[in-house]
Amino acid sequence: MTRIFYNSDNKRLHVFNTSHACYYANNKASLHKGFDYYIRGIIKENTLYLRLYYPYNDIDEQSFTFIKQSSYELLKASKNAIVKALLKNDIVINEVFLNVDNETLKEKLKLQYV
Repeated sequence: MTRIFYNSDNKRLHVFNTSHACYYANNKASLHKGFDYYIRGIIKENTLYLRLYYPYNDIDEQSFTFIKQSSYELLKASKNAIVKALLKNDIVINEVFLNVDNETLKEKLKLQYV
């Protein structure tokens, strides 16, 4: 499986094969922003799964419904740019799922943990 971080501000894509947490820990100096600032995704068999995404500091003050809807809108706005950036890295995406959570990923990817 391939994983990504995507910065929607500067359109910078990071493609890697380790966990998001490991990549972030090993690349903090070049990433410059907090972990939740980046759109995170997993690619398997030309399918891109974009994780729930809410980069704002008021997450504790919002309802899960609000966060999920906001995430969907943010991911939808960045989806095409991410797919184009992946294509520039010779990664072809045929299908994209937005707003996936851990349970959905475990089910779709047939994993014990993500």
